[in-house]
Amino acid sequence: MNHEYSQVSREAIIDADPQMIIEFKFNQTWNRQKDKQNVQEWQRLSTVQAVQHEAIYVLTGNYTLIPGPRLYLLARDFYRVMQKYQQKNFSE
Repeated sequence: MNHEYSQVSREAIIDADPQMIIEFKFNQTWNRQKDKQNVQEWQRLSTVQAVQHEAIYVLTGNYTLIPGPRLYLLARDFYRVMQKYQQKNFSE
């Protein structure tokens, strides 16, 4: 079964100018080195607030893009991202 997911264009991201970006890297192992690399890749959109403040978060679980009974895991992940975002913004 082939699932296709839409990609958000660079222009749409620049136009929206989000304060936070949550990326889904489906079923990948993630570490600090990949996180730093990902932040560097986003520098092409340096005018975007989320990039300027390094508010880019990555979710990797294999449940993140497949709706089902494990949806609570995604809700937990969103909660953790929001906690990190809030801590970062209030500590500055």
